[in-house]
Amino acid sequence: MRTQWCSWKNVCLNKEEGGLGIRNIHETVKGLHAKLAWKILERKSLWSNILSQKYKIQEVNTPAHNASILWKLLLPHFHNLQSESIWLIGKGEIDFWKDNWAGEPIDTDFHTPMQFKLAYSRPNEVKALINPDTLEKLKSISLSANEDDVLIYTMSNTGNFSIKSYIERDRVQRNHLEWTDVVWNNNLPPKISAFLWKVLKGAVPVDSQLMSRRIMGPYKCNCCEKAQLESTDHLLVHSDKAKDIWFHFGTIVGKPHFANNFHTLLQTRIQGNNIKSQGQITILHIFAATVWEIWKSRCKARFEDIPMNNISIIKKVERNVQCLNYLAKPKGESTKWERNFLNRLRIPLKRVEERRGKWVHWIKPSLGKLKINVDGAYLNNEGTVGGIIKNADGIPALAFWRKVRTLDPLSTEIAAITTAMDICDKNGYDNVEIESDSEQAIRIIQGKIKVPVLNYIARRYRDRGIPIYHVLREQNMVADLIAKSARTKEDNDNCSYMQLPLNVKHQIFQERIGLGVYRRRR
Repeated sequence: MRTQWCSWKNVCLNKEEGGLGIRNIHETVKGLHAKLAWKILERKSLWSNILSQKYKIQEVNTPAHNASILWKLLLPHFHNLQSESIWLIGKGEIDFWKDNWAGEPIDTDFHTPMQFKLAYSRPNEVKALINPDTLEKLKSISLSANEDDVLIYTMSNTGNFSIKSYIERDRVQRNHLEWTDVVWNNNLPPKISAFLWKVLKGAVPVDSQLMSRRIMGPYKCNCCEKAQLESTDHLLVHSDKAKDIWFHFGTIVGKPHFANNFHTLLQTRIQGNNIKSQGQITILHIFAATVWEIWKSRCKARFEDIPMNNISIIKKVERNVQCLNYLAKPKGESTKWERNFLNRLRIPLKRVEERRGKWVHWIKPSLGKLKINVDGAYLNNEGTVGGIIKNADGIPALAFWRKVRTLDPLSTEIAAITTAMDICDKNGYDNVEIESDSEQAIRIIQGKIKVPVLNYIARRYRDRGIPIYHVLREQNMVADLIAKSARTKEDNDNCSYMQLPLNVKHQIFQERIGLGVYRRRR
């Protein structure tokens, strides 16, 4: 019988949580069934319309006794998806009573089918049959003859259904494990990364692991003169051979050469989030190559009867480190002590690509136009937006800021642009242009990136015809400062220049006289 070294449950965790990122087959099948159910609910094709009408999906709670196995598997997903979705109105061809367009279906039992556009054109007839809140939602909707009705999946940030979003909604999130940043670092070959993961998970066939699984055999530590029980910590940390090798490299790089266990050894030698310079990358290579070569030498001693030799292992580690360094791409400068041990290891110092920056300036609008610079700030699950309107001379007309309920930085940037549109409508500004430093938010609002849940914003943008342009963050500094300062202030849609914080006034003055901001190359 094949030995199971690690539970499938742990293997299927995300890499950041200590797994291999492999999706569970049962969850995958569940997601595929949900995807098929979603296709039927969307009613975008002839076959999905036929199935939806034939089987009355909105009304069925239990499958018939002679239903197919596939239909029985799909039915629970219909119920889940209907409760987690809402219709975005376009042409208005959905069922007014049974389809969920108002937050929940109005009535699925009594009323005969009626298209939404028909009910929309006869508000007085349906007024007595719906509650006031639903009536207000009906009045706030506008039909679009060129756009189809779209089913929005509310458990996804974009509104699009995906197998991943459906599976993730039920998955319990675990903490990010720091050692995963080391194991899965891009500077390590996948083969060595996988072996380090096996070591940390206790999935390496050392004697102690074999004994725990009742696999009998001659047990003997090949790296010590005295008889010792071979375990992962003993082989890689406490054995005579391992101590000598760690002492050798620890002396060179100035790192501790003794630890209580393998986890501690990894933590004391490497910081996973700080591997940028060539020196730090080399320390990572030494650690991984040492573990790898000790294990290979142990296996040769066990199965080929070739004794373990410290000098041979050290030379192989140094050779591997030199090869890995040839492919390394450092992103930061090495310190003086890092350059010293690189020299001792005969590793040529790599030159970090010089990142030159440039001076950027805020560009004034043309004569007779107003320019609105907007930005969003998202911190600790709280979003704030801010902006400023300036004329062709760079003189502020007004500034504004608000707190907004958003889920992520991108939705906050979108809220900043829509807030600017509201300010334009409120104050009657026509000859305006908007600038934002979020290119993705601009593309979504312009409809170049399709996000169904934001279709109404794109539609409004096309109706208003306000030009929106992308600028660099350094050209949007005033809006950035206003958005960040809004966290501690009350909402204000009509702020004068005198009410602005001092740092914002300084930035406005610099932009007026043409002083730029230095932008570092990223």
